[in-house]
Amino acid sequence: VTDVCNLGALKMTTECAFLSELDAVEIYGRLKRKVERKERLEDQELMEFIIYPLSYRKEKEKQENIQKAVDLAVQIQDRSQQLFALSGILAFTDKVIGRKTAEQIRRVIEMTQVAQIFEEEKQQALTQVAQIFEEEKKQALTQAAQTFEEEKKQAEEKAAESASKRIVVQMIKKNYSAEEIAALVLNYSLDDVEALRKEVMEKDD
Repeated sequence: VTDVCNLGALKMTTECAFLSELDAVEIYGRLKRKVERKERLEDQELMEFIIYPLSYRKEKEKQENIQKAVDLAVQIQDRSQQLFALSGILAFTDKVIGRKTAEQIRRVIEMTQVAQIFEEEKQQALTQVAQIFEEEKKQALTQAAQTFEEEKKQAEEKAAESASKRIVVQMIKKNYSAEEIAALVLNYSLDDVEALRKEVMEKDD
């Protein structure tokens, strides 16, 4: 039976599909290979996961294949797809699913949801750690730059002071007066010159 729904610019055709017409063995084999290869499932494949167990006619076969579908769904790597498949199996097979299998699905769903929460919290924690690390690295680099500038300035001042001292010593040895030296070397006062003169004379003696 085919129904056509005309929505103006969109025309939608629906057809009845019988689950008994599905090739359950082929579907299961294809899904199993894809899950074992840890590949992401397409939307159609997720729906096949949910409905293929119902393609079997006998109650026992349905039960067995619902369990097979659950066991395979648990192995799906993508947690959102795993939840979708398990929830779908539980909802679509609620009339025939065994109590034990239904409880198994509920436990796995709960564990998966907990794992999702844990994964989200772990990612948040890693993000926070990364932010803290970046901030600390930035602060460390800033501090290192400041320390370098301070040490550079101190080294320059020390070098300038040493150069000034050598000049003053030379001028003292050439018998420049304290007034002349203080006038020419700005960072030396009369007292500084006299103190250095005394030091130089003591060394010469």
